[in-house]
Amino acid sequence: MRFFFVALLLLSSHAHASTSVRVVDQHGVAVVDAVVSFPSQPDTAITPHNMPVAVMDQVNMQFQPHVLIVSKDQKVSFPNSDDTRHHVYSFSEPKVFELKLFKGTSSEPVQMQTPGIVELGCNIHDQMLGFIYVDASGSATKTNSSGLATLNGEQQNTIMVWHPRLQHAKGQLLAYPINIDSTSEYITVVIDLKPLPVLEQKNRFRSRFTNQPAGPAM
Repeated sequence: MRFFFVALLLLSSHAHASTSVRVVDQHGVAVVDAVVSFPSQPDTAITPHNMPVAVMDQVNMQFQPHVLIVSKDQKVSFPNSDDTRHHVYSFSEPKVFELKLFKGTSSEPVQMQTPGIVELGCNIHDQMLGFIYVDASGSATKTNSSGLATLNGEQQNTIMVWHPRLQHAKGQLLAYPINIDSTSEYITVVIDLKPLPVLEQKNRFRSRFTNQPAGPAM
């Protein structure tokens, strides 16, 4: 899996308390779990203290949430809510670790000291894939089911966007000019995404099917 950041240049000099962004793919479909943020600045990047421990759970043999945003130096716990054991690991440069998680047992939280993307897998269940976005800007947030996200703070000249299925070459930083329509309630960002892997398509279909309400008793 390749990971990419996209730099989006905003053609505006106005500052706002918040900036609304809608992320869509090349087909105009809203993108869920895209991470948007302002770039880190030397005078604004912070290292929060007394941060709560974030949670990356395992539910129905999937990571929950699929994408988790944490601040630099924040700790993450990995509870196992499944009835089976998991062997969670990461070979990603920002954080290399592994945890053997048995049902009903706990492990020490893992501290994420280095900004970047931490890709998670399970040595037992190949279909499990998750991501931890370690943020140093203090502004990162995710898009919702409508592809919308709100960035708080003074508007900057650039917005950073990341998603696990971006098309472009690994490590490449791309700049896209965006025309801001003063009559629009949000900035629309279009990103090119790779298709969902077949296995992930099946997992999403299965999740939707199993979450349907039960029919009438026969």
